[in-house]
Amino acid sequence: MELEYIKSGITGVPVLLIGLLTICISLFKMIRIYRSESPEKISLDIIWLLGLLAFLLRLLEQIIRIGSLCKAVSQVSSPENIDVLLVFKGIGDIAYYSLTGFIVLIVSLILWGSLKGIRKQRS
Repeated sequence: MELEYIKSGITGVPVLLIGLLTICISLFKMIRIYRSESPEKISLDIIWLLGLLAFLLRLLEQIIRIGSLCKAVSQVSSPENIDVLLVFKGIGDIAYYSLTGFIVLIVSLILWGSLKGIRKQRS
């Protein structure tokens, strides 16, 4: 996967910032768990919610791009002018957009599960 797919699009940089924010919040929550007398009161839901937000943003962008591709194909004057390989290349490129959001979601779920286990162990 090329780097341009990760940072491109209207949600590329915000999704990367959400991923970075998720890691920072996880570190902050881990420090709070280790310093707290009652770690079971520390909420961890924001971690997986940020991952879900990143995934949904990229999925929304993918849907918008597929709609734009379909609209562009439908506006072609004659079917002979449509290059099928170019259309499928566009669909293939669009598929990468939700992948980056999915990666952020998986990382956030791993962090959430790890912190939940640490919190349970410290309680």
